Amino acid sequence: MKYNSAIYLIPNNPVFNKDTVPEFLSFTKDDTVTFYSNLLLNNKENIEKITIDCERIFCFDDTDKNFTPGFLKAEDKAAYFSNTKDLLQLLKKMSDFFFNNYSNNLIIFANAIGISSADIEKALNLLSMEDEAIVVGKCSNNSISFIGFNRFNLALFEEIDFNNLTYDGFLSTICKHNNFVHILEKFLTVTNLEDFKQMYIELSKKESIAYCSNTINENFTHLFIEYKELLK
Repeated sequence: MKYNSAIYLIPNNPVFNKDTVPEFLSFTKDDTVTFYSNLLLNNKENIEKITIDCERIFCFDDTDKNFTPGFLKAEDKAAYFSNTKDLLQLLKKMSDFFFNNYSNNLIIFANAIGISSADIEKALNLLSMEDEAIVVGKCSNNSISFIGFNRFNLALFEEIDFNNLTYDGFLSTICKHNNFVHILEKFLTVTNLEDFKQMYIELSKKESIAYCSNTINENFTHLFIEYKELLK
């Protein structure tokens, strides 16, 4: 079946391989894997809940190839392995394999939280226009949770500093080009201690059930308890 849209879940680093995953805060390697893998799996759950017919492609770091969980290996046809540390080169490679095959493309960063299935559907719907359009997920910490586009503009993406990807910097760059820009807010990417504290606050709210299942929330709760000294 030929789909009109595609969603990509991309981590910023290895997730499942304890030898290569970058340590998060003062977490043990095992807890770091638990942390990153649950962020990724939470987004995967929300992607799979959407009602819009689309392709779903899950990206992983090359070093995770022999460490992905069994249920992910069963989806090899939708898995793509590459070097996740060089995001621009990864996007260039993906443009050849994927982007040009779909009218609408939505990239979700796996270290983001707060993106519900309704948010994903809204982002895809905003791209469904003839003119060149970009949709951005703005985070409270000036980062970006997702990027969507209905035309892959290589010249534009080459101007973006992916080594220091901030919302302000990204917006400044894309506004130089002739495209419609849609901004969705209320998300969070988790990269440091302050983000971890904010994540704890957000997941304590009843509203979090819209984007984080009870099972995933419980997994995070174990980490909040284990590292409660960090939350003070």
